[in-house]
Amino acid sequence: MAVTELMSRNNTQEQQLRELTECCICAESFTDPKMLPCMHTFCSGCLQEMADASAKRPGDRMPCPVCRREYQIPSDGFSGLPRNFLMDRLVEIATVSVASAKQSSSPGGGGGAVCDQCSRRNTVRCESSENKGETPSHPEATPPEPPALPPPPPPTLLYCVECGRKLCEKCCRKHRKKPDTKQHQLLEMGNQMTLDEVLQTAAAAAAAPRVCDRHAGKRLRTYCTDCCVVVCSACFLDRHRSHNGSTVAKVVDGFRSQLDRGLDALSTVAAGGREKKAQLENERSRFMKKMSAAEQRLVETTKELIDLIDAQSTSLRTQLANINRQYLSETQTLIEDLDRHAAEADGYLKHAADTKTNGSAADVCKAAGELNVRAKELTEAQGVLFARKPRPLQPAFRGTELLSVMRDKKMQFGIVEENVDYSGDSSLMCTVRPSASLPQKKPIWGVTVLGSEMFLVTDKDATVEAFDTTTFSSTRRWSIDGMNDPQDVRSCPRNSCLYVFNWKGASSMTKEIIRICPETRTVAKRWSTGADAGRLSVAYDTSVLLAVHNSNKLNEYASHGRLIAEVRLDFVPGCNHPWHAVKLSRDQYVVGYGDVDDRNHGICIVDAKGLVLRSFGGRRGGGKTLDAVDVPMNIGVDSKGSVFVADHNNGRVMVLNAALQAPRVLISKAQGLRKPIRVALDEGTGRLYVADIDFDFETRKWQEGEVLVIRIK
Repeated sequence: MAVTELMSRNNTQEQQLRELTECCICAESFTDPKMLPCMHTFCSGCLQEMADASAKRPGDRMPCPVCRREYQIPSDGFSGLPRNFLMDRLVEIATVSVASAKQSSSPGGGGGAVCDQCSRRNTVRCESSENKGETPSHPEATPPEPPALPPPPPPTLLYCVECGRKLCEKCCRKHRKKPDTKQHQLLEMGNQMTLDEVLQTAAAAAAAPRVCDRHAGKRLRTYCTDCCVVVCSACFLDRHRSHNGSTVAKVVDGFRSQLDRGLDALSTVAAGGREKKAQLENERSRFMKKMSAAEQRLVETTKELIDLIDAQSTSLRTQLANINRQYLSETQTLIEDLDRHAAEADGYLKHAADTKTNGSAADVCKAAGELNVRAKELTEAQGVLFARKPRPLQPAFRGTELLSVMRDKKMQFGIVEENVDYSGDSSLMCTVRPSASLPQKKPIWGVTVLGSEMFLVTDKDATVEAFDTTTFSSTRRWSIDGMNDPQDVRSCPRNSCLYVFNWKGASSMTKEIIRICPETRTVAKRWSTGADAGRLSVAYDTSVLLAVHNSNKLNEYASHGRLIAEVRLDFVPGCNHPWHAVKLSRDQYVVGYGDVDDRNHGICIVDAKGLVLRSFGGRRGGGKTLDAVDVPMNIGVDSKGSVFVADHNNGRVMVLNAALQAPRVLISKAQGLRKPIRVALDEGTGRLYVADIDFDFETRKWQEGEVLVIRIK
């Protein structure tokens, strides 16, 4: 029973070790294991065979047999791939452990094992080495055999982990006396090792100093800095004499530091990857919930619409049935009256004929008066009956305009929205007004966010006011020299600065852009735009874009003020006066256009030549439909390409997807919005800042402005 259990444990141990040390290509233990960049390990010969079968040569790319990630074959072939030293030693230890387990569990134990040290010197077994050098006598001189005795125990063999050799007790004693090998780890081959012990031993062996393959017993203790290889002292003198070198002990700490930095960086990358994965999984979960809710809403809407149609169909059928019943009733009554009159007329005719034919002269004279009166009554009754007619009803069914519109696909009972990341209900967080210390209430001409602060500029005011984005309280105000009529303000996170467009009044022909450092409250740069005036935006590459309203063009400036591009807008006829533009990419811009006197208002995406690629809007409208925009004065674009539009005269802020489709109203007059004039998006906090103003037609003046802070996600 004990032997059976031992053999069962040995088989399990062998199976586990085989799974760890088996190449998945050849299904054998690793031979010269090489590690690919994807960290999968294979035999060097197996990789070479695969390359030969695919006609791959050094420098070509091959896929990993497991994960299919491509790698490049080194210039010196597969021998140039890094060797998996841990797997190499694991194979050695596993081989020894499995062999030991088999020998210890089989009859005769490990008596068949040979000492590698002795067999290399005299090719005799270790048992013979214990005979103190005596040679066996000739067979004929052999004395008679003594009585049979129990066989002696097999010699104990030990395995040197660092050297990878089996040693008898005598060779082991010598091994322990040598300075270079006395610290080596020796394993008794008669003892079975657990899987954890095999792994720990292999890891320790892999970490131990390596021995040179060309010079037996020579440790690899010298590092050639020119060739970036570790060699023994003999190899360094032989092949690297003219190279720079150092001992491994001196350079190992530097390499360990490099590895630590790399591991730290990789740990950060791995943590970021796990975090990103968790984020994507959460987003996927939220998406699936929204998808399920959308499908459920579609089913409910369809059922509701079907129920409404069924109810109306029942009502219409009831009306038709009432008309049918009324007509049939009137017709049936008239038919019955005609039948009755015909019967009376037939009776009169028979009676009058009998009287005339069979009656006496006295009878005829007597009945003539009554018969004439009755004939007159029947004739009058016939005229009344013939004059009676059923009402001229013409039953028919005519579909309403709704049916014809839906048939022509001009209207749908629902819309599927896509690529809009703001499907949740937006909510108004708070309202911010300029500081009460201002001498008079003024409209806000610009709002932007930089870091944890919101910045405002107001009409004909030389000051910039900052608000904390947590408390929304005013934190500071400062004046800008030479700024007398700011029309817009934008921020550049990369340069930590603000850009203000200074209109300088209607009479001035030299407008300017001012670059401001909010930390020091100083002007870093200012440059003239000539007579070109409009609204600003700052692109992803720190360039500054000016939408020139009256000249139908976009001026793009470098952050220091140099004009680097001028995009002439080649709009279709009637699409003029760009209010605001944002740079999407190297050669695409999204533009909001249409002044109060223009027929067409909308948002479009143009290329670097000013040609329209996509558009939204059209004929100027009063907000009855989502595409009937009216003075789209300001726009904002998030990282996913969604476009936020301040639809000024319609009193609403909309969001479109990157294709300028699926419009959705975020906030409108119903939430207290008046005439939105600027929008500033802060994706980090999921907020949209909307500068809102109003116009008093009696005084012909703009009213006090305010900023509405809206949570959009």
